[in-house]
Amino acid sequence: MNKSLALLVALAAGARANLFCNSACDWNALAANAEAPSATCGDRITWLINNRAMSEAEACSTVAGEFPSICGSCAGDAPAPAPAPPVQPGADLEVATFNLYEWNVGANNRWGALYDKIQSQSFDIIGFQEATGVANVINSVPRMNGWSYYEPTAIGGYNDNPSPIAWDDARFTLLASGWRERTVTWGKFQIRATGDEFWFFNTHLPHNGCAATDRNTHAGIARQLVDKREELGAGGSPTIVVGDCNPFASGGASEGSFESNLASRGIPLVYMGTGQFGGYGGLDKIFATSEWTTIDARDRGTGGSDHPAISAELRL
Repeated sequence: MNKSLALLVALAAGARANLFCNSACDWNALAANAEAPSATCGDRITWLINNRAMSEAEACSTVAGEFPSICGSCAGDAPAPAPAPPVQPGADLEVATFNLYEWNVGANNRWGALYDKIQSQSFDIIGFQEATGVANVINSVPRMNGWSYYEPTAIGGYNDNPSPIAWDDARFTLLASGWRERTVTWGKFQIRATGDEFWFFNTHLPHNGCAATDRNTHAGIARQLVDKREELGAGGSPTIVVGDCNPFASGGASEGSFESNLASRGIPLVYMGTGQFGGYGGLDKIFATSEWTTIDARDRGTGGSDHPAISAELRL
């Protein structure tokens, strides 16, 4: 059955009530095109679930992205964060990573949804990918107003993937920063409340269709990251690594993956995005050395990106 016929069959059968999308979703809003001139947001969501084996959240987010002005409120999103466990003053921090999919968000004018998603979170430091204007994010998200950021000016454009870092300057002092190509950025931070120091690395690993045609490319980047950490004198220091890891590009690599190479050098995985509330699962990851205890970690929803924001609360 071709796509057009399958969609018409789904429409004839009737879409079920909105039981799983964002409560603000206008399930019966007309989202028509030439292929299905009477399709509603709900019809399209139901068709993706029945014919593309998508989860409910994935279908809601997909249709919201395809028809942002009509079905944008249907995006399957994360619930409000659960109450945090008791905090040990100054010693806990929430780290996050988020591929903003900036070019597509801009082309479809989803800035409001993206900024609202970031505003609703509670992270203290974040690594962005596919982001070329962190100042715009900071100035557009009230909870980040006054934050500091590191965005290497020598790297420009999406092909070079600047992978910037932003942090709450009231919590951390930046002691050092730097970057290397394709692209790993890093900062050395001091927690103001305790004086403890830690290193934070952010990366966006290449696809196998571009800079990772060799399956061992990701393993090489992992080794270079750890070698740079040693060179910086950070080998025995608490360290966090975040990023969009695109692990499919290293499938079957004889030298292992980015993840396995970091783990073998003492920086294991603490959380991997699942796509539970929309966006790709299995790509976005957070790693941390043994000095850190993971208190909580989860997907945080997409805000119109094709990746989930993910975060982990860590205790030093």
